[in-house]
Amino acid sequence: MSLFPTPQRPRHLVEFNAGKCYRDGNMMKPDLRKGLIYMDQTDDQLLHFYWKDRKANIVEEDLIIFPEEAEMVPVPECETGRVFLLKFKSSSQKLFFWMQNANDEKDKENVDRVNKLINDLQSALNDQHGRSGRAEGDDEDSAADVLSLLGSSGQELGLTQEQIYQFLQSAGGVGSVTLSSDDGDDHATVTITARDTESDTPALDADLLRALKEVVSSQSVSDDAPLTSDVGEVLSADEIGSILNDEEISEAVFPTIPYVKGRSSDEVNTLVQEDEFRTSLRKLEAAYRAEELEPFAEALKVEPSGGLASFIKALQKQAKDREDGADISESMDED
Repeated sequence: MSLFPTPQRPRHLVEFNAGKCYRDGNMMKPDLRKGLIYMDQTDDQLLHFYWKDRKANIVEEDLIIFPEEAEMVPVPECETGRVFLLKFKSSSQKLFFWMQNANDEKDKENVDRVNKLINDLQSALNDQHGRSGRAEGDDEDSAADVLSLLGSSGQELGLTQEQIYQFLQSAGGVGSVTLSSDDGDDHATVTITARDTESDTPALDADLLRALKEVVSSQSVSDDAPLTSDVGEVLSADEIGSILNDEEISEAVFPTIPYVKGRSSDEVNTLVQEDEFRTSLRKLEAAYRAEELEPFAEALKVEPSGGLASFIKALQKQAKDREDGADISESMDED
C-alpha cells in the first residue's frame, strides 16, 4: 500500500454544494435535501448542467446548455444573497438554488465559473488547465526543496521527488517546511505542514436559520414523549443561554419560546425546567430523528455520529462567537 497516493483531480468542470428551491404560493422555499451542482462536457462535446441529490446519489436535473443560452444570477430579494436563479434566454424555464456551503466566500467564484462555462466554454477550459499547471508547478518546486532538505536521509528512506510531490498534492500543498537537528545527531528532522484549507468557522447564515426554524416548527410531538439522554448533556445555563440570548438562533432552534433579550443565568435555569421548553426540545429531537437536520449539520460540519448534542453545541459556539464579535464591536465604538 503506497504512502503517497495519486493526487485527486477535479471530477467536474465546476462543482459546489447547493440545494433546490421550490415555489409555495408566492413564497420561494428551500428544498432541504443536500444537493450538488456540477457541469461537464460529454463525449458529444455538449455542455451539461446537473443537479444531484447527494444523499440518494440521484441526478434529478440534466440540462444541455448551448453557448450563451442561460445565465446564473443572484436573486435580489434574498437578504443574504445566497439564492441564485438559472434562467434561460430561449425559454421561460427558471431554476432556483440555495448555496449549502458553510460560508459565502466562494459563491461568486462558483457562479462566475458557471457563467463562463456557458458563455465561452473553450476559454474556461483553457483557464482551468492554466491554473492546474501553476498549482502543480508550485508543489513540484516544494517537493524539490523538501528532498534537498532531507539529503541523505531521503535516500535512505528511498524517497523520490515524485513521491514527495504526490504527498503534497494529497495533503493540499505545503504550508511550511522546517529543519531541525539535535546536538550530536547525524540526522536532521524535517517537518512538513500542510496548507490549512479549512480555517473558516462553520456557521448557519440567515437563510439556513430561517429554514431551520421552519423545519423545527413543523414537527408534531407528544408532550409526554421522553427526551433522549444526549440532549440532557447540554442543558445548563452557561451552554444553552448563549443560544437563547441570540435572537436569530433562538427563534430557529426554539421557535415556540418567545425571545427575551439578555436573559440572566437564573432566568435560563428556570426556563429549561418549563414544559414549553421541553416541548421545543422534543420538536428538535423529532427533526433530528427524521434526518431533517442533516443539511444544517453539514453546514456546521457536525458529524452525524455526534448526535443531537453535537448539533446543539455547534449552534452554541456560533451564538457565542457572534456575541463575542458584538462585544468587540461595541468596545471599538466606545473607544
